[in-house]
Amino acid sequence: MTSPTDRALFLFDNPNFYKNMRHNGLDKKHLDYVKLANSLAWTRNVVDVVVFTSPVDRMEQPGAYASQQRFFTRLKNSGAKLKLGKLESRTTSCPSCNVQTLVKVEKSVDVQLALEITLRCAEYDVLYLISCDSDLGPAINHVRAQGKKVFLVMPKGSKCAGVGSLCDTTIVLTQAHLDAAQ
Repeated sequence: MTSPTDRALFLFDNPNFYKNMRHNGLDKKHLDYVKLANSLAWTRNVVDVVVFTSPVDRMEQPGAYASQQRFFTRLKNSGAKLKLGKLESRTTSCPSCNVQTLVKVEKSVDVQLALEITLRCAEYDVLYLISCDSDLGPAINHVRAQGKKVFLVMPKGSKCAGVGSLCDTTIVLTQAHLDAAQ
């Protein structure tokens, strides 16, 4: 049962969230993460909305960097907190043709999310986790053992069975949810 005294913490794994929205044909436009959190929390008190992501390189991608900086400003102005990881370059080789490709790999976001889940456990009753990353399993299990509820929030069509099986419930986001949080 939902109580207005229940405290809710929202943690967004933004690259994971964005990838799942794009892959499933959902458009986030200028999504207000705090507004979305408040609508999903119902009568619960939202204690914090934290968005985890990694900044793109200013010199390598000036257009994407400028766009991302505007996004960061909107997040902060809405009251959401921003936690940054980093992008590292890695070289991969095609197993068939041996062609090498340079790719960017996000580092430290999963660790930061797991720390936030566990270290802030006393601050919330319900964790709304917006990530399909099964690496978060040990942190989810830890806080559930402490009596906390964990709700997986995922874009419609996402494949999150590994994480979903660890959570108390799953909330499926539709385009209507995203449109209402503009």
